[in-house]
Amino acid sequence: MKIIKVTEELVPAFKSFCIKHRDQVDDSYLTDEDLEEFVLDGNNPSVIGYDQEGYIIAAASLIVDEPNRKARFRILQSEEDDIAIYQLLLKAILEYTPEIDIFTIYGDEPRKEFFEMLTKLGFELERYIYVMDRDDNGSELSVELPEGFSLETMTFNHDEEEYMKIRNAAFSALVGSSPMSLEQVKDMKNWFEHWENGIQFLKHEERKVGLIRMSLHPDGDDGIAAVEPIAILPEYHRKGLGRQLLRAGLKFAQQNGVKKCTLCVNATNEKAADLYKREGFNPVKIVLCWRLDKNSKE
Repeated sequence: MKIIKVTEELVPAFKSFCIKHRDQVDDSYLTDEDLEEFVLDGNNPSVIGYDQEGYIIAAASLIVDEPNRKARFRILQSEEDDIAIYQLLLKAILEYTPEIDIFTIYGDEPRKEFFEMLTKLGFELERYIYVMDRDDNGSELSVELPEGFSLETMTFNHDEEEYMKIRNAAFSALVGSSPMSLEQVKDMKNWFEHWENGIQFLKHEERKVGLIRMSLHPDGDDGIAAVEPIAILPEYHRKGLGRQLLRAGLKFAQQNGVKKCTLCVNATNEKAADLYKREGFNPVKIVLCWRLDKNSKE
């Protein structure tokens, strides 16, 4: 077994391996659009493994969040269920990312054998996530905000800092969440799933106190709308505003002819999950997030 770092010349072979195996793994960042945007740099360290015949049989790739010293696996996969191969992949990818402390990987609930492998590698189960879908039944959606509240579409090159502050404050205590940087917020308009006018602020008088971001992902003719995220400043919780923001996002999708919506929610966030169910979302699968703390491993 030979593990080498992916070079520009090897990117096509690496992408082919990802496409070959993406139906078997979490494919959140392995879609055609994601792979088309893949850039081999410090934010995307990647390795591949060759067998004795010279065939690629394994790969590992990260999406690095350097400011938070975290990284998420785009793929960690071997065609052979051999712990030794996974150990070599992990060792190689760790050597290329000495500045990263926390590594996460996601997978659907049925991947029990793979999860057993992760446990042997030192990963621990961090959280369960519900993936929930909603099909529009055609009924008109109403948004009913309390007096003094209104909605305003986000303007890029103007509202990024307020987006960052609201989003980070709302998710500061959420397990698995990391703060977004101002640079990341500014770059959102360049993401392939960015939906023009899909971000709306909730305002109380003149103050922005919440937001919803709707993105559009390829899926059939019309695509699928994703709610990511709904965020409200903590002092404005328990006022029914989350429901109205959700409906505003769903109404935006409906007005743009998109009938299917999806979202993810931590299983421990029971209040949010119950709200989504009442608004027509149904759980379609459970995703597990596994975490490796390099410092505790060492």
